[in-house]
Amino acid sequence: MVCGYFLHHVCFIGYLILFVSLKARYIVELHDWLMFRLTGRWALSLATISGEWSYVSEWGGWPLDLLEVLDLGDLPERWPADVLSPGQLVGQVTSEFSMETGLPLGLPVA
Repeated sequence: MVCGYFLHHVCFIGYLILFVSLKARYIVELHDWLMFRLTGRWALSLATISGEWSYVSEWGGWPLDLLEVLDLGDLPERWPADVLSPGQLVGQVTSEFSMETGLPLGLPVA
């Protein structure tokens, strides 16, 4: 099942790829970017990608057939490979982010 929210995201990401982010290494949701800033690790939240991107682990992950039809077949290459379950440890607050924000160095991030 593909929801309208997914199609909205696909159209928006298609726009980003075409006009804005051709040089971007990854395309992620805001909280995935925040996890990267906190820990230095690129990863995706399973809760987000299953709800917003129709990712279904039991079906092999990404809806590749649909992405191909939408001419976005290479989009999964623009997403980080690590997919984390809710509550799974992403890493720890880096020294850089600790100095910028005052958060304790080494604070676990999940």
